[in-house]
Amino acid sequence: MKAAKTARMNIALLHAPINTGFDYRYTDADGRTAQERINIKVKRLTYEESCSKEFRSMLTSEDRTATAKILAGLVQEWNLDADGEPFPPSAENISLCPDNFVQQLSDRVLTVLSPPQPAETKPTRKKGD
Repeated sequence: MKAAKTARMNIALLHAPINTGFDYRYTDADGRTAQERINIKVKRLTYEESCSKEFRSMLTSEDRTATAKILAGLVQEWNLDADGEPFPPSAENISLCPDNFVQQLSDRVLTVLSPPQPAETKPTRKKGD
């Protein structure tokens, strides 16, 4: 019984969104440098999806509309609002954000969803070689 419960919990974790964030640096209306923590929930991708060249090229595309659509499909939630009003991570809203914000958001999503790279191993020598 305990093994079945553990298996269900592990399967649930595979589908749970990834909680992450980044520090967004910008210049405020008075010309001062400011920083705000942006917390996001990102949809998990399958290993195959995250490895695909198409996925990587779409997130680094120069086409802002395409990038906004992709990010809207991946970012489930964020802690942004517009003067206290809801500002969900839709393609339209992401398109309204400054370029440097969209770039930082894309970078964070790409980092989180990229599969881990295998550790580089050095060949070992046997004594006497």
